[in-house]
Amino acid sequence: MKLKEDLIFTLEIILPIALTISLGYALRFSSFGEEKFLKKANSFVFRVLFPIMLFVNIYQYDITQSIHPRLFAFAAISVIAIALIAALALHFTPIERAKQGVLIQTAFRSNYLIFSLAIAEKIYGEAGAAIASMMTVLVVPLFNIMAVLVILFYGTASKDAHSPGQVAKQIATNPLILGIVCGLVANLSGIRLPTVLLDTMTSIKACGTPLALLILGGSFSFKKMFQNGKEVALGILIRQVAVPFIFISLAVYVGFSGVELIPLCVIFSSSTAVSGYIMAEEGGMNGEFAGQMVVSTTFFSILSMFVVIFTLKSMGLL
Repeated sequence: MKLKEDLIFTLEIILPIALTISLGYALRFSSFGEEKFLKKANSFVFRVLFPIMLFVNIYQYDITQSIHPRLFAFAAISVIAIALIAALALHFTPIERAKQGVLIQTAFRSNYLIFSLAIAEKIYGEAGAAIASMMTVLVVPLFNIMAVLVILFYGTASKDAHSPGQVAKQIATNPLILGIVCGLVANLSGIRLPTVLLDTMTSIKACGTPLALLILGGSFSFKKMFQNGKEVALGILIRQVAVPFIFISLAVYVGFSGVELIPLCVIFSSSTAVSGYIMAEEGGMNGEFAGQMVVSTTFFSILSMFVVIFTLKSMGLL
């Protein structure tokens, strides 16, 4: 009986995500699936909807209950460790250097924002969404800084565009960071927004995750999964099997459970980020292969997240 309940619980979380991505893929074959439209829609989500969503999530919840120093420290150390271990292991393979850089980025950089808020809010409501949003303060800058370091070591493009000053500017002007900072300021200063404005922003934020998942599905191409077969298979094995198994097991071992486990599950088991493809392309790090890794890990991440959530629920950790 419990097995059936745990299975239904997991399906209720993962199935809506999978179906939304599938609908996005179906729309790929209509006029809505044009690459130009998808790029504009993706930019709209990143620059408008997600910042509003992060602002509202942080503004509405008690910040003191959302800050978990031990959780954030574990996440940061783990992400850095994943990158270092991947770099060390790949150094001893015959894979060309540019592809090694892509695989390292695939290993540590997750599609955290798209999946975390959907899953955390579904399981733990506003409390889960608030902690997942606060984790964004850590992972967005960390992913960007580490991606730049990977480009500096493995890319072939000019290094001037990735100087410390440029990286700092990119982080400071990142719409997600600005949304988080504004939410923190409004929350901690006690500013009360007019009900009409807050209700409007709450309605707008509800569009963020569904639209992002539709765009993710619309960008999917099965053809790309079967190119660079061995390297793609290795990337999937690292990102969707090794990383979640090792680091989620470690998280459970050190005592994380409940609402704290959700951000870690997404960091370690979701697909690699779409932005990783853009940075690889600009950094001279085999953008085509990076795109294949985004597509392949997106497909398999649904399965890996299902297994992770089902296992943790069965163990009574969620």
